[in-house]
Amino acid sequence: LMNTFQMQVMTSEDRAEQSELQGLLCGVFTSLTNKLGARIQPFIEHVMQLFLQVFNQQEASVHEEALMAVSAVVTVIGDQFKVYAEQIMPVLRLGLTNHKEYEVCSVAVGLVGDMCR
Repeated sequence: LMNTFQMQVMTSEDRAEQSELQGLLCGVFTSLTNKLGARIQPFIEHVMQLFLQVFNQQEASVHEEALMAVSAVVTVIGDQFKVYAEQIMPVLRLGLTNHKEYEVCSVAVGLVGDMCR
């Protein structure tokens, strides 16, 4: 995921390729987190920083995948997620108010639910 931020983006096709790759990698991390559970914990600090970088991109589809990955992290680390809550709140607010991209809004609602458990 880190390498995708260093890709040369010259055209809209480059941007689309970068976004697709980031979305796929977020999906892989979601699956890994769900499969490995607490064993993924040593990597969460680094990965959460990468997700925050993903949220700086302007692609709703990538945000959707990254929010699902964050939701998987919340499920695994539970109360320990409060360390990241302040950083994720602006992103979460944007997701909740993104009515044009209802999939992002829906995933954001799910993340709020996961955070409240």
